[in-house]
Amino acid sequence: FIGLGQLAWYPDPYRYDMKNRAIPKALDLRYMIRGLRSPALWGALVCSTFSITECVMEQLRDESHDSTWVNATVGGAAAGIVVGSMTRRIDIMAVSALGFGVAMGMVEYNGHFITNQPNLNRRERMAEKIKNQPQDKTPAPGTVAGLKEQYPEYKDL
Repeated sequence: FIGLGQLAWYPDPYRYDMKNRAIPKALDLRYMIRGLRSPALWGALVCSTFSITECVMEQLRDESHDSTWVNATVGGAAAGIVVGSMTRRIDIMAVSALGFGVAMGMVEYNGHFITNQPNLNRRERMAEKIKNQPQDKTPAPGTVAGLKEQYPEYKDL
């Protein structure tokens, strides 16, 4: 998306002549690929760094799937270092590693319950979800058991 935005904002390529004047060039496919290549490669590098680091951490830690947020935090920190490395400044790399690590750890810890019940951990939320399910054992009308009950003449098919 960043490369497309740059191409839309600066659509015309140009070159300089001997008197340092900008001369517009024709827009060609090579210019568009050059504008899209760098953001796509950085995005792929950040995503693969996060995925590889999280998988390696999961293999190294031998855990009981209760603390997978630690793996995501370390993977997010590694991805943040890659994002910050575009500026080639160590302070920005450290801050982006901290920000990405905290953000990824929070997302993994909370799951899709970001605003709903933030004080419960995953196991307590699942137990509460199972407890709050209706105990009615009648089959739903769209299920196979419900259809067999609704049409008894076809229940042997």
